[in-house]
Amino acid sequence: MIPPIWETLQASATVRSLLGARPRVFKHGEAPQAPPPRAGQTQADVRPYATWLLISGVPENTLSESPGIDRDSIQIDVYAKTEAECEAVARAVRDQLETVTHMTASRMPPQDPETKLFRLSMDFDYWLDREA
Repeated sequence: MIPPIWETLQASATVRSLLGARPRVFKHGEAPQAPPPRAGQTQADVRPYATWLLISGVPENTLSESPGIDRDSIQIDVYAKTEAECEAVARAVRDQLETVTHMTASRMPPQDPETKLFRLSMDFDYWLDREA
């Protein structure tokens, strides 16, 4: 029902090196206004980060029985101080998620006017077995 986004990203050494040992990946498409620094970090250390959002969940219906699979579409947004950093993190996130699913779209919205952060947005589809 809930795609294993965080667990999948946590498994990548590259993602952890870019987003922190406990990756800064936030649910519901929202990050704290100023993500809190962890022990030994400064406020500048909390970027880059990523957010994810469930865009839609659609059961794979059949005529003869209840659905056994749901197709969940998620959007992941990567935020970073520089365009190069944003692209590097997005590439690492994409490469790791594509070990279990596939990307269906990507977008590069304008730089956020308030935070001045660069953003890259990607969509992925998951097919998840329903648990009995």
